Amino acid sequence: MNLIQLRYVKAVASTGSFSMSARLCGVSQPTVSNAISDLESELGLKLFRRSTRCVELTPFGNSVIGQIDSILSLVEDIEQEAEARARPEQKLIRIAFSPVVDGPRLMSMFEPFREGFAGLSFIYKECPVTELEGRLEQDKLDVVCGIRIHELPTLSRCILYWDVLRFLPRGGIENYNGPRTVSLRDVSEETLIFTVDACGLAPATRDLFRRHRLRLREYPGNPLSYLVLEEWSREGIGAALLPESRISADPEAYPILVCDNRPVTIAIEAVWVRTRGAPQHVRDFSAYLKEKSSDCLSVACTTPSNSTTNFKQTSGLIA
Repeated sequence: MNLIQLRYVKAVASTGSFSMSARLCGVSQPTVSNAISDLESELGLKLFRRSTRCVELTPFGNSVIGQIDSILSLVEDIEQEAEARARPEQKLIRIAFSPVVDGPRLMSMFEPFREGFAGLSFIYKECPVTELEGRLEQDKLDVVCGIRIHELPTLSRCILYWDVLRFLPRGGIENYNGPRTVSLRDVSEETLIFTVDACGLAPATRDLFRRHRLRLREYPGNPLSYLVLEEWSREGIGAALLPESRISADPEAYPILVCDNRPVTIAIEAVWVRTRGAPQHVRDFSAYLKEKSSDCLSVACTTPSNSTTNFKQTSGLIA
């Protein structure tokens, strides 16, 4: 067993595709497939169930993927610590996203700050939402971006953008003949598929339905990635809700989720530890984020500091 094999396993679990994982890792598809097959032979158990339609984790794969994520995350921490000690003069800002975040969008938002700060580097990583707060408190990260990050007196936050929620119909958009908007009440009649609770979207959706006293019918299985979720909805396993930035196809083709005839959107926020002991470049970056947030809030109602939900209508929070 080696780290390269584990990284390939994580990539395939995230994308649901050997070929796409190979492209992301910069290697050939047989390289990924053979490495994982060798690991499965060493372990004596299959990690993935392969078919002509999709690739999904086996029960054994599901039981160990969290440990694989933890191992790779620890390796990243060691590499970052070594980098910081080997080059103490280098200024770093460590940023983590939950999987629901549109990474390229935020990277383009952050890039002007990096370009204007000599010698500064960003280190990006993706983390389950359950790990974000702990890594902030342990000083392993400087800023985290996601949804439903707990309100704590030690944390500062700002909203960076709003993402519209869209409805993925059972059977695929090609076979959908319904309206261009779908109400929350109509969606409550559907069986919804959720990914594993790594991004915060599933618990936020449950909270939304609970607040409106609507029944939520959940499919008992959970794909690991949004791509697999899209595949399952096309195959007719169930319907789904996704922020439009996380839909791989043209998001405009999918109906918008509405409540009281207003689009439902989800807030993506940046959070950092409120402390005067942070390096100056980290404090400057926090101020930069707040400036960017003001652009977002100028066209949307601000969220109360004690809010427990990040779902919002164009005219205010869903109550």
